Amino acid sequence: MGQPLNFSAKELTYLQNTDFLLTKWEMMQRVKQLMREAEKLIRKDIHRFQKVFPEGTLDTAGKISKGENYHRLPYVVLDYPRNFSKDHIFVFRTMFWWGHYFSTTLHLQGDYLNLYKRQLVSNLSQLQSVGYYICVHDTPWEYHFNTDNYQPLKNFSATDFQTELDKRAFTKLSRKLSLEAWVALPNFARDTFSQLMTFLENNTNE
Repeated sequence: MGQPLNFSAKELTYLQNTDFLLTKWEMMQRVKQLMREAEKLIRKDIHRFQKVFPEGTLDTAGKISKGENYHRLPYVVLDYPRNFSKDHIFVFRTMFWWGHYFSTTLHLQGDYLNLYKRQLVSNLSQLQSVGYYICVHDTPWEYHFNTDNYQPLKNFSATDFQTELDKRAFTKLSRKLSLEAWVALPNFARDTFSQLMTFLENNTNE
């Protein structure tokens, strides 16, 4: 038989205390409300860009989901607008990660990446000027800003950027917002969304 499990005095105090978990529950409800406000603001702008989206994107409502185990910490995600299939993804994701930050991410994959590569490269300088990061990981499902996952786009030349877009079946462009700036999240999400859709709409080389 294995050794009996023992709780430290600190752990036993946590086991006996409901205050933190009840407060956490209330805070997560407020984070979800922030996400609903972000979705509402994005919805106000979304029809300005309806010609940008892959077919069927606006047929799907936004989705807010939450979990407890992104690197062992709670999170809340808003996907809107979103267009998922097995191999092709177009989604704008707004995320809260407990203890870290909010982030906004455009995830393009498969045909939807190929559709917009030229626009992304031609708007590189604009993307760099407003502080975007690019995912350099081999999986699209990591959202931390460690250097093995995201690199500042300002460090990439046009050739480097094109190479990065060509080497994977997906790309992700992201920005982050500190938790202390939580009140700004809805506008931050809308502004990021509108910026990115404008870049996808415009090809400065044409």
